[in-house]
Amino acid sequence: MRSRLSVILACFTFMVFLPAVSMGRVWHDDFIGTTLDSGWKFSNVTGLCTFKVVDGWFSITLKGANDIWGGTDNSAKLLRNAPAGDFTLETHIKIVPDPTSKTQNTWTTIIFFNDTKAPSSDWLYVSRGGADEVNIESVQNNTGNVNASLKNIADMDLYLKGEKIGQDYNGYYRIKNTDQWIKVGTYKHATLTPNKVGFCVKSWADRSIVSSFDYFDMTGGSVESNVTAVTKNEKLTTK
Repeated sequence: MRSRLSVILACFTFMVFLPAVSMGRVWHDDFIGTTLDSGWKFSNVTGLCTFKVVDGWFSITLKGANDIWGGTDNSAKLLRNAPAGDFTLETHIKIVPDPTSKTQNTWTTIIFFNDTKAPSSDWLYVSRGGADEVNIESVQNNTGNVNASLKNIADMDLYLKGEKIGQDYNGYYRIKNTDQWIKVGTYKHATLTPNKVGFCVKSWADRSIVSSFDYFDMTGGSVESNVTAVTKNEKLTTK
């Protein structure tokens, strides 16, 4: 009886932890409390943007023009060190848009970033903004490009995911966490070696928006994990 019980427990343990193994190692931040994890760094050259951590959300209040593109970077960013190799980034965002212009001339993003040069000449993000769009955009060798775009997405409460596989970057979005991911596109960024990852909010006109981020996930084989379990709805339990 004891032998049979041991086998059953071993099988149950394998079934419980198999999802975590299959999805790789995960670093997860739920933004609990009122302060950021020590690995995060916020930057905004103009000084016009502010942030806060409250009720499980990280929020950036963007004021004025705070653009990032080829040869310029005045955006509001929250970044931390990137893992090596292939990995995936994921978040849930809510946008309170500009009262007049909505999300025109703005992007709320999850970003793969290289800060070796200032301003950065190599980065890529998956973003919601513009004229009801979800885009993949990048700067490569200091030249900006719109790499993929899906139109007529008016939702301002949605999920974004970016995936790095070699030099290929895939972008996805979904409206609810129970929905299937919808692919925005793929872009081969030949010069990007991201050493930072996180969030970026930008505007290339005078705008006032609030972009809030519910959580941040990094998943990959070289990620330093802080996660102990994964449930069916992909909510993570941290140590």
